[in-house]
Amino acid sequence: MKKAVGYIKVRKDITNSLLNKLVIEGMKEICEQKNWELIDVYQDKVTQNASPKKASRRLLQEMKDGKSSAEVTIIFCYGKYVIYGPDEIDFVFMEDMEIGEAVAKELFIHNIMNA
Repeated sequence: MKKAVGYIKVRKDITNSLLNKLVIEGMKEICEQKNWELIDVYQDKVTQNASPKKASRRLLQEMKDGKSSAEVTIIFCYGKYVIYGPDEIDFVFMEDMEIGEAVAKELFIHNIMNA
C-alpha cells in the first residue's frame, strides 16, 4: 500500500471551517479510491498569500531527507487535487468525487464572502 501525505495552504481564519475539513476529507477519499494510506496532512496557516511557508518547507525537507515514508503528495490547489509522485502526476477534479458538490458549494460561499 502506497503512503501519501497531503498539503494545504489555508488562511488562519478558516482553519477550522467546513471547507478546510472537506478538503481533508477529499484527500482521504482519494486515498481510499487508490488504496493508499494518508499518513499526514501538512497545513500552512497563513494571513497573507506568500510562500514558501513552514509546513511546505518541512514537507519538502522530510521528503528530500528520506524522513517521510510517503510516496505521493496530494495538494489541494485552485479547486482541484494535484497528485505528485515519482511515477505519476495526476489531477482529481471535484466532479469526480463523492464530496465534490459539498466542496464546490463551500468554495463558492467562501469566494462570495471574500469578494
